[in-house]
Amino acid sequence: MSGTMLMLMTGCGGWQDGKDLAQAKERTRDDAWQQTRDVQRMIDYDHADRADLFIRSAGRVKGVEVMQVSGSTPDTGDGVVLVIRVHGRTPIVDSWNRRTGEQLVLQHCFRLVYDRTVRDEPVGAAHPADLVECPTTAPLSIPASPELPAGAR
Repeated sequence: MSGTMLMLMTGCGGWQDGKDLAQAKERTRDDAWQQTRDVQRMIDYDHADRADLFIRSAGRVKGVEVMQVSGSTPDTGDGVVLVIRVHGRTPIVDSWNRRTGEQLVLQHCFRLVYDRTVRDEPVGAAHPADLVECPTTAPLSIPASPELPAGAR
């Protein structure tokens, strides 16, 4: 990860100091946060109530990878916990604050907790998302669309 970011920084020559880089990293995190909000809205829209439906809803959002899931429903145990990976983007600018046409792209992972045993609210965008370290495992494989049972029309 850090090697990739280093290549982007040195190859573009747009970083004037550590403050510029810190601001760019913050902008990628903000962009990633917006994608996380899209996941939360999709889960709310789909009225997900089981772990498999949470995974499917999150997987429908472009650019989102579901890395981990635990739990079975928001009403039992510790609820449903998803860890998603998104890629935040921000334009790279030169020393005159002009866009170079290139982007800094960083991955960010968020932990989404849906637990009605703690919060008696509908599952959805009101639930917090925590920035977490990205797992080193591959993302979960999510079918593009649900399969109909044999004989269904």
